[in-house]
Amino acid sequence: MSDWDGYRVFLAVAETGSLSAAARTLRLSQPTVGRAIAALERRLGTRLFLRQARGLTPTPAGAALMEPARRMAEAAARVPNALAGGGIAASEPVRISCTEGIGILWLTAKLRELNTAHPEIPLSLIIDNLAVDLARRQADIAVRLFRPREPDLIAKRVGLLVSGLYASADYVKAHGVPRRMSDLKRHRFVGQDHHGATMISPQARWLGRQIGDRPLAFASNSLVAQYRAIRLGWGIGLVPPIFFRGDPDLVRVLPEADTPRLEIWLAVHADLRRDPRIALVYDTLGDLLRRDRRALADGAAERP
Repeated sequence: MSDWDGYRVFLAVAETGSLSAAARTLRLSQPTVGRAIAALERRLGTRLFLRQARGLTPTPAGAALMEPARRMAEAAARVPNALAGGGIAASEPVRISCTEGIGILWLTAKLRELNTAHPEIPLSLIIDNLAVDLARRQADIAVRLFRPREPDLIAKRVGLLVSGLYASADYVKAHGVPRRMSDLKRHRFVGQDHHGATMISPQARWLGRQIGDRPLAFASNSLVAQYRAIRLGWGIGLVPPIFFRGDPDLVRVLPEADTPRLEIWLAVHADLRRDPRIALVYDTLGDLLRRDRRALADGAAERP
């Protein structure tokens, strides 16, 4: 690894608190991350992390290194934009990043509409349940389910994504329909597998509060796999109605439940916003999301 790669790995470990989480963020193996940290410590002649029960914590030397490492990351991120003149080559696709559920079950169809109107713009959809780094050009545009906080990003809130409780018709026939929230403790559930996850979703936290310590009948980090499990009768699951409304094999349960509402944000790097093709895709995506705003929110009014 280059010197910069070592500092990049250091910064990821410092920000995530573990070698495994940094490895997932950087898409490297955990041993590679560990070797990079060890090599950087040898070059600098000092330990950068202390191993504690809650993970890796920067030593005073590590804490002092974090801000210079962040400045290096920001400077490195500006290099591709400067070389590209702030845009992308006409032959390259505009790359859009989003989570699996929105990407597969909603955005793919919407991008077809955009492609029909602008066939001259190739498009690439990057499915990742982790937030890609727009400053490092891992994508050109991102659809996120939280407010972007990174510097140099332009972002706008374009709607809400609301989830609902669903079960299969066969499950309801065998186990009955819960009539009140307290009935949920007697049922089986499908949900998120958050083993090793860097972030537990609001849906998983909400479901955990309803069912307590009971194990899930089926767990997956894939929303599509959760949907399939619900449809096959594994149990009740929490999924966005817009993706599955109209499926005759699914039954909505407890529609009055106050389920999680996630803000939908559209983000682009400020340098790329000036590229005409990226600007067109960014603006069109915003229009498409706003057009489906009520359906994405399951008819719920937005909270201020």
